Amino acid sequence: MKKILKYLFTGLCLSLAFTSCGSKDNPSESSQTDSSKISESTPDESSQVSESTPSDPISEIPELKSISVAVENCYDNLVSETFTGSPIAINYQATDGVELIVTYKGIEETSYAESEQAPTNAGMYQVTLSRLADESYQAYAASLNLEIEKAPNDFDFKVDNIVEGSGTILPVVIENKSQGQVTYVYKGSGNTEYEQSEVAPTKAGEYTCTATCASTQNYNGVRKSVQFT
Repeated sequence: MKKILKYLFTGLCLSLAFTSCGSKDNPSESSQTDSSKISESTPDESSQVSESTPSDPISEIPELKSISVAVENCYDNLVSETFTGSPIAINYQATDGVELIVTYKGIEETSYAESEQAPTNAGMYQVTLSRLADESYQAYAASLNLEIEKAPNDFDFKVDNIVEGSGTILPVVIENKSQGQVTYVYKGSGNTEYEQSEVAPTKAGEYTCTATCASTQNYNGVRKSVQFT
């Protein structure tokens, strides 16, 4: 009987010990409760860090102004001028009077290396206006065409009347601004029969002399006729 009581007592003690401490693999319910309470605890206000929004450096940069440009005598992206013998530059007005870089370059059949120097000779040119961005304005770039047309030539000549026996007549050029090559043809007029020819007549009669001055790089060709006898 004493042995039986002893075994019961020992078993009761062991049971109480496991209940209060729990095992490593199965922690007690009380310890789980305590652990969950710690994880859900909220720090006090003194331990909280106040949130602040950092300044955005991009938003602090002022907005750059765009540039508008108006080019004088520009229609359908083309400026047309006539040869004058002097450089021909485009005239423009930009926002707030800002200055642009202007370059010229020959296009189509016009040979002219890109340059800030305005061209002089007749031809077709591409004009580029540009400006890099700075602390106030946005970058700008645009292009248009500049056509310098040939100028009309100032040309005049005369033919002295024929004096039979004095030799071949020679036309005299009075004015030829372009210095273009001049050729002549002669033809009888009125009652004078003389087929058109480059050979000047030598007999008395009524004639027409037509002079043709060839076009040059900067001047148009011209044709003019005079009467002589």
